[in-house]
Amino acid sequence: RRWRHLDPGIWSASTFLWVALFFGLQHREWVAGVICGLLYGWLAIVRRDVWAAGIAHAITNLRLALYVIVAGAYQFWV
Repeated sequence: RRWRHLDPGIWSASTFLWVALFFGLQHREWVAGVICGLLYGWLAIVRRDVWAAGIAHAITNLRLALYVIVAGAYQFWV
């Protein structure tokens, strides 16, 4: 129960990098995934709000979906 009271702006470099790596490895384009994981993590720390990272991820997915549909680049969805 105590995790709810932790300051989201407090972080450790090793944990930050591990989480970004695991986030990236969950994606087919893993290098882009790691870069996005680093950016989303940085956003969460700077804003002290995990929701900021979640919303940024949702916006990224929406923009990618629009690109795939408009450009016919369906290889990103395989």
